[in-house]
Amino acid sequence: MTYKNVLLIVAVILLAGCAPFTSNLSPVFPKSKPQMRIIKTPSLDNSQLKTFSVVPVSRLKKGPLLTNEIMEMHMLFFIRNAFEFRGYRHVDGAENPDFLVTIDGLVSFKPDNSLPKALTSPAWLSIQGISKDFVSTRMTTQTHKIPAHTGSTVYPDIRIDVLDPDMLKPVWTGIGWAAAKNPDLRISCQTIAIFLLGEFPQGPFSCNDVMGAFGFAFYTFTNNGNDYYPTVFQVIDNSPAGRAGVIKYDMIASIDGLSVKNRPLSEIIEIFRKGSGNKRSLTLLRGNQKVDISISPLSR
Repeated sequence: MTYKNVLLIVAVILLAGCAPFTSNLSPVFPKSKPQMRIIKTPSLDNSQLKTFSVVPVSRLKKGPLLTNEIMEMHMLFFIRNAFEFRGYRHVDGAENPDFLVTIDGLVSFKPDNSLPKALTSPAWLSIQGISKDFVSTRMTTQTHKIPAHTGSTVYPDIRIDVLDPDMLKPVWTGIGWAAAKNPDLRISCQTIAIFLLGEFPQGPFSCNDVMGAFGFAFYTFTNNGNDYYPTVFQVIDNSPAGRAGVIKYDMIASIDGLSVKNRPLSEIIEIFRKGSGNKRSLTLLRGNQKVDISISPLSR
């Protein structure tokens, strides 16, 4: 089973609407496809990128997220998982990572009688074109055109920067914004981030063996802003997962009795790999229910 375009699949699923059993991810669904802008330096050589570390925006420049350190920490955790899913290995900052990743953002609220035509937000780094020295650290603003929506709407706006670890200058920047349902940036930013990172090259590592062996794919999500779970977004017909009763949007709470809440994706993959060839016991969160299943991987 191949997951070459898996981020696109995740994004399409999130835009598909809320089926009756999607209560786990209902808060995450956006009102429309996110808008985005990607800028990268010509010097970016993805073939040399294998390891990364996340860094708080507060280490680099003042930004909106500084008003909420917990939110910043949680969004960095989500971004870590997203890059691990892309095939990059997370390391400590002291281990000389190939690149650094940071995220900043904010949410604007517009009531019924004030439907906006544009969204203006702070930018802690200003991009001045494509060149070797295209970064200015002065504060500025960025203005985006956004679609109008009836009813009160929140507009999350995030910026993801991939930084050179030595110069602390961006070599790739993704800026995205959308109309969303949830005012918590940790929840509403997830779809935007998925769309943005779908434009970032795939890394050298893969978790296809685990996902292929069990017949389902999962991605780290939170639906309350605090608790992050591996969440199923695809189940292959007649696969071990499908036969065991796994359905789309199930959140995996534990594997063989071991809680996987707020565990990095890389650790979860290793938990699955350690039991390669063996039956695994999963506890799934499905709305307000807990569902216990057993699943055996395909024999190799």
